Amino acid sequence: MSNLPRLRILVVDDDPDVRAIILLALKDSFEVVTCTSGVEALERIDRLEPDLIVMDVMMPVLTGIETVRAIKKDARFSNVPVIFLTARTDNEAVREAMRVGGDFYVIKPFDPAALRTTVEQVAQTHRLVPQPKRHSLETLNRPIGAHTGRANTDLGANVASAPEAFPNEQLNDAERERRNVTPSATRRVRVMIVDDDVDVVNYVKSILREDYEIIGVADSELAPEKIVNYQPDIILLDIMMPKLNGFHLSHLIRINRRLRGSKIIFVSSRTDHEAISKAFSLGATDYLEKPFTPEQLRRKILAVTQQADFICPKKRINYMEILRREGEL
Repeated sequence: MSNLPRLRILVVDDDPDVRAIILLALKDSFEVVTCTSGVEALERIDRLEPDLIVMDVMMPVLTGIETVRAIKKDARFSNVPVIFLTARTDNEAVREAMRVGGDFYVIKPFDPAALRTTVEQVAQTHRLVPQPKRHSLETLNRPIGAHTGRANTDLGANVASAPEAFPNEQLNDAERERRNVTPSATRRVRVMIVDDDVDVVNYVKSILREDYEIIGVADSELAPEKIVNYQPDIILLDIMMPKLNGFHLSHLIRINRRLRGSKIIFVSSRTDHEAISKAFSLGATDYLEKPFTPEQLRRKILAVTQQADFICPKKRINYMEILRREGEL
């Protein structure tokens, strides 16, 4: 077997059978790493460093289109070719995939040999050459159990679906920064996401639940009462919502003496100057464009917690009680 570097292919699909089929089709010619969702792909792409991506379109929480749109915003991966996999055959689906930076569109169900040929053709078209990687395939394939005692039961995946556990002295600077998120050793920052899109709420919760007390609200009319009762330190606020939109809600927060201490980060797909200016005029601390990567969100929140006027006061209701009230326990 040749020891020459091989192109690394990232396969993202929520179906374990599809991941297993693609792995078998490509592993003899390429390094293959896999993720089970768009969320995981965004979480791990910096570590996986793919030369080419095979991306399913229809996935829960974050679609393939949304995932690629977020990936392409990162300069390090903006030129990585993408092959989309989907059961949709309508012209609008194809156009949407191409608009976000897709290079090829493969219809499910597909012939594994034909997919391998497509991968080879796209690689040749882009004149891809294997780039130096910080982590070897062997390291990426290391079972979770090697560190945590838990086994990776997804036989279709090359990469564990949760971050590896490293001794504290081995954490890099970015990881130390990410974990150092609370102003108190005994009190965690409480974050509330208000967005009428349940998938966005779940996406944010999946990113933040490890390091923060995270509360999701999908009905903006319920948000004022929950903000008063749950006392979030930071509120992530969508602009375009029915009933109470983000601007209205921000105004209510700022005129209510009991709510003024919360920091507001607007999270929106609107990028026009008018929307951003209005957000800051209503007291926003920061503004984050959708779609966003987990790291972008974490950095925004970390920056807020490091502001001189940020406080994390003792709460009237503890987090476990909130989870019980919200039906999450």
